[in-house]
Amino acid sequence: MIGGETHWQKRYDEICDILHISKKDDLESADHMAAFKNYCEALMTLAKSNSNRRFFIIGNGPPKTDISGIYGKGAIVVADSAIWKIEKPYVPEIIVTDLDGDVDRILELSEQGSIVFIHSHGDNIKELDRFCPLFNGRFIPTTQVPGYRRIYNFGGFTDGDRAAYIADFLGASSIELVDFDFSIQHGKAWNERKDAKLKIARDLLKDLERFRGDKISGL
Repeated sequence: MIGGETHWQKRYDEICDILHISKKDDLESADHMAAFKNYCEALMTLAKSNSNRRFFIIGNGPPKTDISGIYGKGAIVVADSAIWKIEKPYVPEIIVTDLDGDVDRILELSEQGSIVFIHSHGDNIKELDRFCPLFNGRFIPTTQVPGYRRIYNFGGFTDGDRAAYIADFLGASSIELVDFDFSIQHGKAWNERKDAKLKIARDLLKDLERFRGDKISGL
């Protein structure tokens, strides 16, 4: 994990305090995720085959970029709700989700070859139960619980910034954010909690930029 577990523990504690997150519920969700037997370790080897490529992280901000114009220029990682921006027949390399977006479309792309990183947290146990068995081994499980040894913790909190942390772990030569907007929650009603999450996402991406010693385009 970039920055080390001590750094993530500090960040995680801060996030839990800000958003009143139950660490107990997060741990329960992580244990729940780890109990699924239909994920495949070989997918991580496949994901790492994208090492040393440009990584484009597609966010769910207002669409300002012609996504089709970057197809073939690097690895494309889609953050959950932004999946609507990916037009058929293109299949993105990676999708990062906590299962609150268009899961039917994500399942379809998974069957076509996308590697799906599914995140467990205290609020999505029901979604894990409902959807994880449908992925037929085509997913990699993640958690935000520090020090957890049974499934992956790459760092990051929202789907968008976690996608960038995953790109770094996979050896991205550069990370470029596409259609990220930290001032509004696109497509969803604004509230203070969502606003706080956007600030957390930006702060975590700044951490990642500092640890990499490399500018993250679009930040």
